[in-house]
Amino acid sequence: YYQKSLVVANELQYQNGVQSALRNIGMTYADLGLVDSAIFYYQKSLELTRKTNDLKGIATLNLSLTEIYRIQEDWEKAIELLNESLSICQSSGNANLQCSTLITMGGVYEAKGQYLKSRQILLQAVEIAKNNSLNLQLISAYLNLSDVELNLNELSRAEDHVNRALFLIE
Repeated sequence: YYQKSLVVANELQYQNGVQSALRNIGMTYADLGLVDSAIFYYQKSLELTRKTNDLKGIATLNLSLTEIYRIQEDWEKAIELLNESLSICQSSGNANLQCSTLITMGGVYEAKGQYLKSRQILLQAVEIAKNNSLNLQLISAYLNLSDVELNLNELSRAEDHVNRALFLIE
């Protein structure tokens, strides 16, 4: 389906359609675990997105690519993309995407074993989510924080974060 939409978008010279189709093909390959193909299509979409200066699209694609680099444990590339996304979100005032970026970044630092850095970043996400009434992001940040606290052997803090997330779910 996405391959067909890519052909049609190319024929119509519809750049947004081409970008979207490439991103969706990348997502499909990522879901299938075909990492190299996913990266190829995400990067092709990102190239076009950069040409159109679609900042939200760049930040979103960076998050998608970050997930692939997390799988590959390529922390340097993941953090580079996340920093770019964070900068875009901060300058554009997109609190929702900023929270997603911070939560993902916290997860990268947790995976690297940098738990204090992860905690610091996730606490930023909590504040932004609270200040902007982003309950889903807040739940995600709390649950991620609970994992970090467990890694730091801070059991009462971990429990507190889980309880805060559960309270928001109810």
